[in-house]
Amino acid sequence: MRYCLFTFNPHPSDTKEFVQEMQSLLQPILKRLDQYIFVREKKGKPEEHIHLLFGSESISEKDKIKQKIENKGIKSFIQNRVKDSNTDYKHCFDYLLVPNTQEDEMYYVGYVCKEVDCVPHTKGYSQDYITLCVAYYNTVKRNQTNKIDNSWKHLKPNELHSYMEHYSKELDIPLHDPTLVVEMKSKKISFNQITAKQMRITKDELVIANKDKVSEFSYNVSVNSAKEDENQDGFYYKLLYNQLVESCRAIDKEDISDKDKLQKIKNEVMFCDLGGV
Repeated sequence: MRYCLFTFNPHPSDTKEFVQEMQSLLQPILKRLDQYIFVREKKGKPEEHIHLLFGSESISEKDKIKQKIENKGIKSFIQNRVKDSNTDYKHCFDYLLVPNTQEDEMYYVGYVCKEVDCVPHTKGYSQDYITLCVAYYNTVKRNQTNKIDNSWKHLKPNELHSYMEHYSKELDIPLHDPTLVVEMKSKKISFNQITAKQMRITKDELVIANKDKVSEFSYNVSVNSAKEDENQDGFYYKLLYNQLVESCRAIDKEDISDKDKLQKIKNEVMFCDLGGV
């Protein structure tokens, strides 16, 4: 028998809906398996994901795992739900054919069951064996003393809203409170890919979207900040527009033969008039 690991790891903004949907879609597959461990890891958090470890007598190649998992229902889910979401299929659906050794099987049983706050759904595994495998997994991890710590989460701009909302609720810290970011950093969440402007705009958007959960003062500050951003964008738009208009007037006054150049500038002015900038 070979052991196969399927991991479903959607974008943090999609976990709330997608993880539950995937669990439902996997039910017909689970019913046909003789041995499996199903886990929703990091349940209730933005990084929530699914692990499904199962044994198979017929699978001997990685591509066969994909064929077994991606049935008609899951293919429809990928096409109609995942395709138009923030979730990237290539990073979300992961398949692994576990090396065919007793040690590797024990390691991956321990790996999918390592979270103490997650209760795995199992078939064909005893609790004693799972406990033994978790202990083996933890021993292997402890012995990897030279391994670089990769437990940091480096937030991307399109993940910022989901994570800040989640940890604001979990830590009971208001969205506008500067200590929220400090506490998130203490949990190894890095903001080194977020610019100061992205952080400011995101905070303003979160505060405005959660008006009933913040003070009136904080809400007004964020509204004014958002208005200033709009006014600043409008200033640069008007400046560009005026420059293009002056260019057209100057060229119209000249007797030039480069008609293509004149038409190009006029087109740019028309583009601005239509709100293209």
